[in-house]
Amino acid sequence: MKKAIYYTLVAAIICGIPAAPVNAQEPPISPVHILITEIQTAGAGDATEEFVELYNPSDDPVDVTGWQLQYRAASGTSGQAWPGSSTKATLACPAGSPGECRVVIDPHVRIVLVHTIANIADAFPMSGGFSGTGGQIRLVQPGLAPVIHDFVGYGTAADFETAAAAAPAAGKSLKRVISLQGEPQDTGNNVTDFIAACGNPNPGQADTNPLPFATGCNVPTLPPGDSPVEDPPVEETVEPPVTYLPLLITEVLPDPETPQQDSNDEFIELYNPNDVTVTLAGYQLQTGSGFRYHYTLGDTPLGPQRYLVIPSAVSKLSLANSGSGVRLIDPAGNIVAEVPDYGTAKEGQSWINYQDLWQWTLMPTPGILNVLLLPQPPPPKPIATPKKKLVTVKAPATAKPKTVKPPSVPKISPSPPAETIAASPKAQEPPYWVLIPLCLCVIGYGIYEYRQSIVKVWQKIRGIFTKGSQAPDEES
Repeated sequence: MKKAIYYTLVAAIICGIPAAPVNAQEPPISPVHILITEIQTAGAGDATEEFVELYNPSDDPVDVTGWQLQYRAASGTSGQAWPGSSTKATLACPAGSPGECRVVIDPHVRIVLVHTIANIADAFPMSGGFSGTGGQIRLVQPGLAPVIHDFVGYGTAADFETAAAAAPAAGKSLKRVISLQGEPQDTGNNVTDFIAACGNPNPGQADTNPLPFATGCNVPTLPPGDSPVEDPPVEETVEPPVTYLPLLITEVLPDPETPQQDSNDEFIELYNPNDVTVTLAGYQLQTGSGFRYHYTLGDTPLGPQRYLVIPSAVSKLSLANSGSGVRLIDPAGNIVAEVPDYGTAKEGQSWINYQDLWQWTLMPTPGILNVLLLPQPPPPKPIATPKKKLVTVKAPATAKPKTVKPPSVPKISPSPPAETIAASPKAQEPPYWVLIPLCLCVIGYGIYEYRQSIVKVWQKIRGIFTKGSQAPDEES
């Protein structure tokens, strides 16, 4: 019985608690429709250069945290669900921001979502893939009941608001028409609300002239009563010519060190020496032989005494390793800054302007003050002590007396008297065969003259030998 009472009380308590609404954690739905005001589906030189501009037309800030920009192919119809892969961007604070960070668009302010385009201040990242011939883009506030704040079908799109807008050419953008009151027009008809080929793209900035009345635009048919002819004439004012402030090119890296790559890591560094911010819209970088390659900068503000580094991954400019010059051209076509040809590039070294002199440095410094670091000179060779040379003082040249070589004198033993040699150096020697008979006569005469003595000597010698041979017989 006690258990039954207990379970009854628990059930009564649980049932008595009112259920929280299902969407209690859902963010409030914004009553303001944020507008898509400009779309670029491809850059002039790079099909991946895409952007979408959003605008808050109200007088109140709008929290767009978590809102999504979605895209699908032109063939999608109104009865088909958008694929899960259609989300190209989700508006969120950058990584590392505080947890309470929110993305808010202030009144009458534009924000930009970009793909592969640099130099656009405070832009949000977006994945690309827009078709240039046709597609569908929408801005969605997620939730249990998602709200579509704006939708644009262009080109060959099968789904749109009333009718599809024209497709922009590469390097141009699809812009929302600006009324004479200076506000973007939103009639719910893409073909009349958007216009293509009207001036250069200017993401994040309002057009200086009302559209579609700007020169060079593809002007749609205006509703009756909206013709500017019926408005009171406006006095023409002659505006003074625009003066563009000077900018500097301070560093160029034509051959980054491995493993960096030329196609991604080459860079050109700009510097604003002025005391005011300079907007870079319309400025152009030129490189190559005859400066035939160029890159037009986006509408980026460059603060006073600040640097801006433009890598080759963004500009697609190639800095030849064999040498090239670099120019910066202002929107009026004037040369603002020019880098002299750097000749053969040195790997890992940058070409810098240091104390008004262009030279190579071993230390590239993108985005900061240049540092000149030169290669260390080779160590000096030890100085060898010079050997003292004996200086021979030559006597004045005089005629040397000729040395007369004495004639060779044949050796004769015994040598004749010196006086004889000197008197007859070339006397002819008597023939030796004449002396032979003379010697024989002398010997014969001597034998004859001393014949008796010779006999006696012979007998004595013979006697000696005879006695020696007879001695043994006498003893026997």
